[in-house]
Amino acid sequence: MHPTFFAVPLALGLAVGGCTSTDCSAPEDELRASFESRLPTLEKLRSMSDEDKTVIRIAPTFTRLATDWSWPRPDEKLGFTVSRWNEYRRLFKDVGASEGLERSETSIMLTTKACYLGVSGKSFGYIYLAHKPQMTLGKLEEQRNAGIGYVPVSGNWYVFARAS
Repeated sequence: MHPTFFAVPLALGLAVGGCTSTDCSAPEDELRASFESRLPTLEKLRSMSDEDKTVIRIAPTFTRLATDWSWPRPDEKLGFTVSRWNEYRRLFKDVGASEGLERSETSIMLTTKACYLGVSGKSFGYIYLAHKPQMTLGKLEEQRNAGIGYVPVSGNWYVFARAS
């Protein structure tokens, strides 16, 4: 997967979301320490997102369809029911995914921390990758350039650092 796949949503997040956190330190220890207890919920979110494949971005305040990026949209055009969206929101809180999730054909990314500094930013969280990435990092702090870095956690699950 090309790193710029996630650059557009991050850039849009800058315009829409503003500053989520001013502390841009990597929360790797916290992500790793809570991974096992969060894994059942992460898997539930992955399963739900797999069922809702046409919804490529699910945030607490909006959804984005592969074929419709407009917002706001009527409830019947969210990509699923309002009840299901509320379930996503509840599960996001359970795993600390304050920014919701983004999906592609080969990954599901759940952002737990984001900070924006002017026109650049960093985000961190969990990502499920259908295929092993070409390169992984030893620690999230090693991700210093624009793009995304992965640190293996368990199976196809990784923690990530994304910078723009």
